[in-house]
Amino acid sequence: MNFGSRSEKVSRRIAQMEADLKALQKESDTLTGRVDDPAVQRPLRPNPPRNRSPNHIPRDEKRLLPQHHAARNVEAH
Repeated sequence: MNFGSRSEKVSRRIAQMEADLKALQKESDTLTGRVDDPAVQRPLRPNPPRNRSPNHIPRDEKRLLPQHHAARNVEAH
């Protein structure tokens, strides 16, 4: 860790480099014609819900019920 004047010099240098970087990015955006979009709110639901399968496709439903001996083994442990 740095303490005292050296630490302050490093902090000032980092702040200056960040400001320089921001200026370079802005200049690059101007030269390339890239314009930052205004902040857009995210939708409340980020992904659309999945669509159900079409009605003409047959549906195969299987319901699995617990087996009695499996339930007893769980209770024993």
